[in-house]
Amino acid sequence: MQQNVDPITVEIRRGGFVESTHRVHAVVATVDQVLTTWGDAERLTMPRSAIKSIQVLPMIALGAAAAFDVSDDEVALSASSHNAEGAHTTAVAAWLDRIDLSVDALECGPSDPISAPTTKALYSSGEAPTALHNCCSGKHTGFLSLARHMGDDPSFALPGYLDPEHGVQVQVRDAQAAMTGVDLSNQTPVIDGCGIPVYQFPLASLAQAMARLVTPSAVPAEFQDAAARVTAVLPSRSFLVSGTGRADYVLTEAATEPLILKGGAEGVSMGALPERGIGFALKCEDGNGRGADEAVAAVLHKLGVIAERVSMNTPIHNRAGTEVGAATVAL
Repeated sequence: MQQNVDPITVEIRRGGFVESTHRVHAVVATVDQVLTTWGDAERLTMPRSAIKSIQVLPMIALGAAAAFDVSDDEVALSASSHNAEGAHTTAVAAWLDRIDLSVDALECGPSDPISAPTTKALYSSGEAPTALHNCCSGKHTGFLSLARHMGDDPSFALPGYLDPEHGVQVQVRDAQAAMTGVDLSNQTPVIDGCGIPVYQFPLASLAQAMARLVTPSAVPAEFQDAAARVTAVLPSRSFLVSGTGRADYVLTEAATEPLILKGGAEGVSMGALPERGIGFALKCEDGNGRGADEAVAAVLHKLGVIAERVSMNTPIHNRAGTEVGAATVAL
């Protein structure tokens, strides 16, 4: 194992001066071995939306995806934090209609789109955002599909699918526990931005969970087919998982091999390299997504996944378009 005591350092420079510094803890691992660490590999981390590729497994494993003819695009939307661009909202709306539910069934709440241009276009057209525009509406439609499929069981009754004791959330919790190897039975969850329960995991466990997702022999039996489908679907659908200009999309498109990549709130990023059986997880100490994006791009470049390092924040321009700074990364 290559262990780097110091976290990855992301510096935002304006001219010759360091204006801001982000420290990012990171782990690269296989199922059986931690390969490289920066900072604290055991740092307890709430993965937020970065763990959606695992949260989607119960919908597939319990038969809801088959029962409702959930497409590969919809599987990707289940694992997304999308921009609410037309391709995202149209697909989610059609999926809701197919399971005989309306936007009102989404309990994630209305939200402006993540994408500033999409938000501007929405308001310019005279519309107001709904829960459909919430970046998590695809994931929640997946939850609703599972609840509808399991409807004969009163623990899956609607509404109320966000409750930690609801059948959907019990299944999602248990999938995360099975894939990470972390016992969650004694944890009291907190609440994510979209309303679902959130748990804490050591960063290394999150990296190894992503490695497990793409290593068929290591996946728990009940999730093997589901994990295989997620692994096959996500690398080619990063636009649906995120959207125009987002790091998940830009970096996946730049990759020279299949890549699963998903960011989450508060500077978290998780991903996997299916052809190598490698998973990785990163957490920016100060919760800054900019820091996480720069660090994951640098790690992917170091792993040879991206031929030339991509920066989401370089160069930095002022309002007049003049280049005034850059982001640098020290691994």
